Order: sequence, then C-alpha cells, then structure tokens
Amino acid sequence: MKKFSIHFPWLIENKRLSAAIVLLLSLMISIFHYLSASEMSGSWYYVHTILRRLYFLPVLLAAFWHGRKGTLLASLLVTFLFLPHLIFHWPKTFMAGFENFTEIALLWIVGGIAAHLSDALKNVQSEKSRLNTIEHVSRVLDVINTEIMIDYNACIGLAKSMSGYNGDKAAGHSLNSKVLLERLEHLGGHLSHLYDLVLPEKLNKKPHNILKLMRQGILECQEQKNGFQILIESDRKIPHLNIDEKHIRFAVTALFKTILSQMANPRQVKITAKKKIAYVIVDITVLNDDGGNEQKTLKPMDYLSHPQHGYAFSLALSILRSCGGKVAFLEESYGLRIILPLF
Repeated sequence: MKKFSIHFPWLIENKRLSAAIVLLLSLMISIFHYLSASEMSGSWYYVHTILRRLYFLPVLLAAFWHGRKGTLLASLLVTFLFLPHLIFHWPKTFMAGFENFTEIALLWIVGGIAAHLSDALKNVQSEKSRLNTIEHVSRVLDVINTEIMIDYNACIGLAKSMSGYNGDKAAGHSLNSKVLLERLEHLGGHLSHLYDLVLPEKLNKKPHNILKLMRQGILECQEQKNGFQILIESDRKIPHLNIDEKHIRFAVTALFKTILSQMANPRQVKITAKKKIAYVIVDITVLNDDGGNEQKTLKPMDYLSHPQHGYAFSLALSILRSCGGKVAFLEESYGLRIILPLF
C-alpha cells in the first residue's frame, strides 16, 4: 500500500541560494514598483497595484524556506523597501494612508502564520522520517532476533547433549564443547550488532512525572488487552525525573506490550514506585484472572524471539540503558522492575 507523505516541491536545500532568491526578488519587485509609480494612468495603475501585492511573495517564500527567522528578516527587508515609496507618495486622505500601514501590518501577520504552518509541516515530516527510521531498524532487528534464536537453540541442544556425557565419550564431549564455544561467540556478535542498531538518537531530557508517564504508556496497551485495571502506589512523593518523554513512554509501552503478548486474561496492572538514594525504582506487576499463577518466570530470550514485539523489546532495553536505567525481571511475581536515576 502506498504510504502518504508530505513533500515540499518548492523547497531549496541550499540556504544561501534560497536567501539570494528572496533578496533578489524583493529588490526586483521594489524597483519595478517605484518605476510604475511615476505612471499611474491607464494600465500602469493596475501594474502598480499588482506589484504592490507581490511584496507578499518573498515573505511567503522565506517562511517556507527559512521558517520564523527567515520570515522576520524578509518582513524587515520588504518593510524597509516599501517605506520610502510610502513616504514619497503619501496619499492626500487619512484613510488611504491608514490603508498603507494596515497593508504592512497584514504583511507581517500573513508571514507569521505562513512561518508557523511551515515549521509545523517540517516537524511532521521530521517525525515521520524518525518513525520510518525506527520501522527500518525494527525490520533489521526482527531478522537479527531470528538469527539469535537459531544460535540460542543450537547452544541449548549442545548443552543438553553434554549433560548426558559419560567417560566413554570424551572425544564427542570435546567436539561439542568446541562447537558450543563457536556458537556462543557467534551469538555474542549478534548481540553486539543488536545493541549498536537499537542505540537511540540524542535524548531531549526534561523534568517529567514518571508515574504519570508510565500510566499513559500502559493506557496505550489497553487496545491489545481490554478490561484490566491500573493501580498506582507510591510510598512518598516521587520527584520529577530528567528524562526524554517520547523515548521513555515508547520503552514502557514496548515492554508492557511484550508482557501482555504472553498473557491470556490480565486482570490488574499494579505500578509501585519508591525512591532509593539516587534512583527511582518502579515495579510493574500483572495479575491474571486465574490468580496470577499462569506464568511466574519471565525469560528475556522469550521476548527477544517474539515475532511481533521482539525488536521493540530490544529497543526499549537500549533506550533505558542510554538513560542510565536498568530493567530487571521480578522473581516473586509476574512483572518488571525499572530503575531510573534521579539526575
């Protein structure tokens, strides 16, 4: 299916060239506008009026090419070029003079609106490009996860064969040990490649309420498993953490979706937070309708190998590591422990 995308066919990547075009266009419009002012009879009046309206063109182009800063400079340039004409050809009536000033004000307003819309569209395009990058990385991770599981299963099989070894099979034991070592080294190479790929971009850290952020991330998962309740407990007021909101929310959502993918009927999600020295420890536990005994032990390799959520799980772990955090699997209950630094 063809994907929708926003393009700027008029966008010139060379900033110097686009700035030169805006400057040259402003000067040309101003020169012809001054020349046409000497002949205001007949068709020259309409030419003069059209040239006057064309002052908006360089401002709009600057808005699309250079955003707010470019619009400000272009508006100042056009105002500077238009004011001498306004002074030398001051109209006789007050209303006509007032109209000239309102036209300058309108020029600034239109330029500001165009710059805001242009920046918004560029932000959408940038976000779309970032999501496409994550999608491509996810596909690569999916392939890598498959390779990891092939090596992992091979190691498990060799380990089982070695466990049944006796003294009469010393040669076979030695061969199995050698092959097992090679497969483990191969597996280590896959893991190193995996961590390099999932290394997130530069983080934009700001103070955020971690409990609120996690609740929002978990709420996004209710489309996958409807009906569960969310319970938040905190022994004291948890201070705001200096974290990247988008990355942490993505990480929490990815981790939780991976857990839900292996549960039948989750009944309640409990978030418990506590402060310990320079860290905040957040436990996320899940209870099933059958009392929570469906599956107690969480295995990281089971999540890495998941065909739909394995890449997201790997990416989430990398994001939390880049923030100085850690992820641990709870031993006594079904859930995760996320540890994040206060500073």
